[in-house]
Amino acid sequence: MLQQPALNAGQKPPPAFPHLPEEIWLRIASLLPTKEWARASGACRALQQLQPEHMDIATTSTRVSSCALKWLMGRMGSANSHLYPTGTLVVPASVQHLELSDFFPKSLEALSKGTVVMGSYLMRPRFTEPLLGMWGSVEVLHFIGKRQFDLHGLPNVSTANLTALHIQDYDLCLHIPARSTLRDVVEASQRYDDICLPGATSLEQEQKLLQTNGTGSACTVTVTVPRHMVAPVFLYYELDNFYQNHRRYVNSRSDAQLRGASVSSASLHKSCDPQATLNGSAAAIIEPCGLVAWSYFNDTFQVSLNGSALVVDDAHIAWKTDIDKRFPSTPAVNFNTVPDLRGGGTISGPIKADEHFIVWMRTAALRNFRKLLGRIDADIPAGASITIDIQNRYNTYAFGGKKKVVLSTASWLGGANPFLGIAYFGVGGASLACALAFLVLTWLSPRQAGDNSQLSWNKNK
Repeated sequence: MLQQPALNAGQKPPPAFPHLPEEIWLRIASLLPTKEWARASGACRALQQLQPEHMDIATTSTRVSSCALKWLMGRMGSANSHLYPTGTLVVPASVQHLELSDFFPKSLEALSKGTVVMGSYLMRPRFTEPLLGMWGSVEVLHFIGKRQFDLHGLPNVSTANLTALHIQDYDLCLHIPARSTLRDVVEASQRYDDICLPGATSLEQEQKLLQTNGTGSACTVTVTVPRHMVAPVFLYYELDNFYQNHRRYVNSRSDAQLRGASVSSASLHKSCDPQATLNGSAAAIIEPCGLVAWSYFNDTFQVSLNGSALVVDDAHIAWKTDIDKRFPSTPAVNFNTVPDLRGGGTISGPIKADEHFIVWMRTAALRNFRKLLGRIDADIPAGASITIDIQNRYNTYAFGGKKKVVLSTASWLGGANPFLGIAYFGVGGASLACALAFLVLTWLSPRQAGDNSQLSWNKNK
């Protein structure tokens, strides 16, 4: 056997090795140069899992913690350098004809004078790891891209390709996309912030709103439904250019306080400033605190059809888990009670009973978003005039925002939301672009997969 090098003080002995002849170790080391450790790793894993009978008796319970071949090569290059003065491995002629294929994955029986086959050295159970070549990658990317484009059409046909009535700046625009095949969603929306408070600029409109001392301005808008709307018809309000996803805004809340837990004043200041206490008084804690609650939307709507009031049911518009677990049954305290400091609406009664507030507290991911106001459990015939009386209180003029009221039916994928279709389209387009790029690379610079002549040790011959 090879002689182990002398150990320095405190140095641990190297791991034990199988009882293989020295010339076999030399040949294995010569076949695995340092720059080819990707190939050596497979041999190392095999040697680390040798059965106990192939290990030294004193170390049968010791886990081999380092790569045997790497240690062997390092030893031959340093401690045993006197055996190889030229710095290269001198391999006996009797084993120079052996290749890696003679060691792995064939049996080591002839080499170790045992009966262990390579299956004992590998990880069990056996597994298959697919190795995609260039053509395989092109086919997979093409398949993914094609499927994404197929899926892109599904949400678009179901939700985005709908008959929609948009009234903005008094201009009526009826959109009927030609691709629409499922016309089960009908949507009507109207902007009202500029109608309720006419003005040349947002600053002028804001000044008019502030002069109402929180009561707001009343206005009425009328929407003519272009097609029959089948119950239930959902009523939403929509805010544009309102960044409810801003990091400081989203974090300005205390979920522990909302659950009804006892929270210290210091913790509230950390979570909810600048809306933690009323007028900076430590004794006047605001509940619920934070900017999200403070900016609670407070416009109100009354809907009527041909002069008859329509009942808008606002029960069960919030998530049941939010009502049961995330909001307390206690009333609000010091919450938007001072008109001059008010950021939005107030809460009357227990907090968890105000589902509009619970819906508002579930912040939106984008700057333009809708929040559900209620449900109308009645069909609305085509051509009907929907009259909406609005009390315009919420100040979007300060940041140039827009407010709309939306009536919409729903499909099995929900209301009109093109995001899912756009996501499918984007992933599909990226996949097809990568497939085309790989195809061009394969054509310009072809390479045969599994060509052994390209291996480094074969190139060096």
